[in-house]
Amino acid sequence: FKDRMVNSCDLSKQDAIRVCITLITLLRSNSINESPRYQYQQFGPKEQVSTPPEDGYVGLFDWESQLHTKPTHVRFPDKTYKKTTSWIDWHAKIIEWLIDKNHITQADCPIVTDRKSTLLATKNITIKGKKFTNPIQVKETYWFDGSRDVTYHRNDILNIIEHINRTKQASLDPNDFALKVSGG
Repeated sequence: FKDRMVNSCDLSKQDAIRVCITLITLLRSNSINESPRYQYQQFGPKEQVSTPPEDGYVGLFDWESQLHTKPTHVRFPDKTYKKTTSWIDWHAKIIEWLIDKNHITQADCPIVTDRKSTLLATKNITIKGKKFTNPIQVKETYWFDGSRDVTYHRNDILNIIEHINRTKQASLDPNDFALKVSGG
């Protein structure tokens, strides 16, 4: 790990961000998954990260968001998948899966970032007391803001996964949430 960090100056900006997010997640959770696969994917330079599957899916953490793309499918950690029609639909389907697998409950909400942005709530109201700009309802009980671009949707899901790992001592790997996109 130390050797990889010493060579981190060779990383692209996106890779450096990935390393920082992972370190924050690990430090907050106070536990490190000792699986070599997990460490290898999270800390290795981009060239050493496992290549995208032959079927065209790319792990959420490895995927570099691009404007003018549209998700066509999402694959979940249990290897099930769903078709998606937009970034909002993709976001909602991941939230639904997390709810269905009991990774998110009403008691967990609201889920907010360190900057006090509301990522998920049980009412169409942010923690600042305002309604979401483009409220999206999931499973009749949960709400998120759909007025974001592709980068925000990706980062919101990464933040929700990080929140689950930290607060529930879970070990969800963002790359186990794979997506297939078109366009770009």
